[in-house]
Amino acid sequence: MYRERSILKAYVLGRAFEAGYQWVVGHAKEGASVGLNLRFGAELRRRHANWSGTGDPYRFYVLKLRLTSLFPLATPAAADPGRRPAR
Repeated sequence: MYRERSILKAYVLGRAFEAGYQWVVGHAKEGASVGLNLRFGAELRRRHANWSGTGDPYRFYVLKLRLTSLFPLATPAAADPGRRPAR
């Protein structure tokens, strides 16, 4: 399931990047969601112990969109579409 989430996250961030967005901000539930955002290069900000009355802790995050942040699990060749893979 974690792998599928990272693929969807990469897709959404890629679409935002293509549309000209430079930053993504949001709230992520502590645990796997925060971990996923960190893998994409997010910086954590304020912690909310009871986010919007849910009783769950969330972290506010800021993510600068750049090509390398869209491929955190990829090889350097995959992160650079113009680069040819080594033979």
